[in-house]
Formats: sequence, structure tokens, C-alpha cells
Amino acid sequence: MSGGDQPIDIYFFPPSPPSRAALMLIKALGLKHNVKTTNIGAGDHMKPEFLKMNPLHTIPVINDNGFTLYDSHVIMKYLVDVYGKDDSLYPKDPKKEAIVNQRCFFSACYLFPKFIDYHIPTLFLGAPPSEEAMDKLKEVLGHLDGFLDNQLFVAGPNLTVADFSIIAIISTIDAAGTVDLKTYPNIWMWYQRTKKALEHFGYQDVNQTGATGFGQMYKNKLSSINTTNERLPHYWVICTIQRFNRFITHPHIYAMSELNRPIDIYFFPPSPPSRAVLLLIRALELKHNIITTNPAAGENKTSKFLKLNPLHTIPVINDNGFILYDSHVILKYLVDVYGQDDSLYPKDPKKGAMVNLKLYFSACYLFPRFLEYHTPTVYLGHPPCDEAMDKLKDVLEHLNDFLENQNFVAGQELTVADFSVVTIISTIEAAETVNLKAFPNIWVWFQRTKKALETFGYEQINQGAQVFGKLYKNKLSAL
Repeated sequence: MSGGDQPIDIYFFPPSPPSRAALMLIKALGLKHNVKTTNIGAGDHMKPEFLKMNPLHTIPVINDNGFTLYDSHVIMKYLVDVYGKDDSLYPKDPKKEAIVNQRCFFSACYLFPKFIDYHIPTLFLGAPPSEEAMDKLKEVLGHLDGFLDNQLFVAGPNLTVADFSIIAIISTIDAAGTVDLKTYPNIWMWYQRTKKALEHFGYQDVNQTGATGFGQMYKNKLSSINTTNERLPHYWVICTIQRFNRFITHPHIYAMSELNRPIDIYFFPPSPPSRAVLLLIRALELKHNIITTNPAAGENKTSKFLKLNPLHTIPVINDNGFILYDSHVILKYLVDVYGQDDSLYPKDPKKGAMVNLKLYFSACYLFPRFLEYHTPTVYLGHPPCDEAMDKLKDVLEHLNDFLENQNFVAGQELTVADFSVVTIISTIEAAETVNLKAFPNIWVWFQRTKKALETFGYEQINQGAQVFGKLYKNKLSAL
């Protein structure tokens, strides 16, 4: 039972895939719960009492006997950690868990954003569908289809929380008639298999009903639009999504890697996620080889690299044949396997949930806003976008609030969340994008964290921030 036999409150919106994923898991775990329907359309998520629980005003949120948590992926890990009868839905084995985490971050940072980017401009703003957004959604579905090749479930042979997260999105795409899922044979077979596996956990009532509701709303809106064949300009799509987003939502460590073999890290100095991982590898005193991989030269698109990471993102590690990508997943894996203690990633479920919350904040809010502001200038020669700056500052305000009366981003102790966030913040500082002193809690934390990371090669490794900053300023001056 939950929290001393007290029911868990879940703030829930039926059309929301993340809401449905969390509620299905609550039912799968047999937990007592109260469903508190929270209507985004009516602005329930922007009321003061809701914002006290979740300043990012996203849904779902749970209240477990006074412990409040948001982000569906974080919620699901927490619930399994605390109430799971075993670890089948979220394995404790570091390698198996890393794959589950990888798929959860794929859901959070790729699949769900592309789902949103395609459907929301039509549903909420009455815009015709974007061919470009459709192409990106299909690309992500192609990756998912690849993950499922010769696999029963998205993270391996067994059902895990990653399946809960992804099926809530896929079923909504199916209900909206957006894509013919049968053109992705691995997804289609997994979809049928997973629906059957979840039918005893309220799949029909919890998930299918909400997905069907979303699909009907989308199709009704679509039928009322005078669609043209004109391709929407990319900048229009970006600004549309930004407008919608406003609406919704130093321990002593082991010094040896496995069998004393060095870890290969595919690394690009200007990349904040690359630097976060290399900093942790140095903090853990692990033997390693740095394999510099330049995206500008297309080195992340070679067939050799794509075999390691079909999403062609950097960094990637190869730990004695175990390949892993997504910096946030890598950070946890390295601490799980090579950390002498759990100070950088606490095993306590509530403390761990706070670290996870900030890692998802870094992955799904801070880093995307950093990219949205800087990338059009650096790579496309576009002038800075005021709306993108507003969005970046909004996220920095949230980070500043998180740091109120806290030494580090996830509490009073340094964790991997600080590694992830500091490499982004240092790059913003190097590019002189924002005056960080205008965010006093961030500024104090930034100085404290740089000092805490000094002995791990912070100055040397983080020189990539200066490289990015110089590149950005040079591009800016050329406009």
C-alpha cells in the first residue's frame, strides 16, 4: 500500500499520454489512489495551488503522503522503487536499467516532443499540419521501429515502465489517425503485444479512452481547417511550439573500469552533454579514451557511428562492449557501476527522484531552450529570436527558484544533476547570452559548483564552453 496505506493523489488529464502512463502504473502496482482531474483547457494547471506543487505546470503530478513529484518518467521510477514487489518493471541491474532509462529519455526528449510538434499547432492554434513536423515524427518512429527489431518490448524481453510511457503516445498517434502504424512492422507487433500485457492494468479505461478522446478532438479540428499544400516555414513552426509551451506545459571512488579496460567516450568539446560525461569519468577516475567526434564534419552520421547510436547524438560510451548514449543515462550508469558510494546518485527513492527530476529538467527544458536560442544563429546564420530568449529566461527563472536555499540543484550535496546543468550554464555564460548575475541563486550555485569540480579537470574539460561561446559571438557579429 502507498504512504502508510494512504492513497496517492494523481493530478490527471485524460488526453495527456504522460498522465495515462503514470495512472496505468499506479493500477499495475495495485496502489490506492485518488484521481484529481486537472483540465488544462480550463487553466487548472496554472492555478496557484497547482503551481506550488509543480512550477513547470505540467501534468501528471502525484502527492504521496506529502511527497510531491512531477514528470511521468520520474514518477514511474519512484513508484517502482518504493512500491514494486520486484524490480521487473525497472531492473536494478545497471546495464538493464540503463537501457530502460535510455528508452525513457527517448520518450521524453524525442518521441513526445515530436508528437507535440505535429499535433498541437493544429489542435490548439488551428494551423494546418506541417510536412516538416510530420517528417520528424516519422523519423523518430523509424528509430523506435529499429529499437524493437528482434525485441518483445522497448527495453528488452520484458515489460518495463518504458513501455507504459511509449504506448501512451503511440496509442494516441493511432487514435488520431496521424500515421499508419502498420508501416512500422516492429512497432505494430509490439503495440498489439503491449496492449494485451496491460489490459489487466486498466489499459482500456485509463489509456484507450483518453487516447480516443484526443484523437477525436484532433480529427474534428483537422476537418474544420481549410488545409493547403503550402509548406509551413520552419521558423513559424518553432515559434508556434514556443507559444504552446507557454500554455502547457566528491567522494572517494573506484578507479577501475570493467576488467581495467578503458572506456571509450565519443566526445565533442563544444557539446555540454559531452563535457558533463567526461567530467564524471574524471571524477570517478576511470581509464578512458577520448574519441573526438565532430558533428560539423558529419562524423556522427557515418555508418560506423550510427551503429553505436542511431539517433546520432553525442556523447556515446563503449564500456567493454556495452554501448550507451544520452548523457543523463550514461551519468547514472557510471555511478551505478563504478561509484564507491551513492553520493552522486542517491539510492534513497525520494532523494533519487529529486536527482531524476533535475536530469529530466536539464534534458527536456534547459538544454532544448539553449539549443532553440543559439542553434539558428550558429548553424543557419539567423538573427536571435526574442521569443526564444524569453523562453530561455523563463527556464532559467525556474532553475533559480529550484536553487532557493539549496547548495546544489537536487539538494544540499553535489550530484550528477549538477554535472549536467553546469555545462549548459557555463556555455550560456561563455556566449554572453544572458547576464547570469540577474539570477542570483544560479550565480551563487555556479561559483560553488565550479569550485567543487575543480579537482576533476573542470577548467580543462570545460574549455569547450569557450569554444562554443566564441563561435556564437563571431556568428552574431557577422549578421
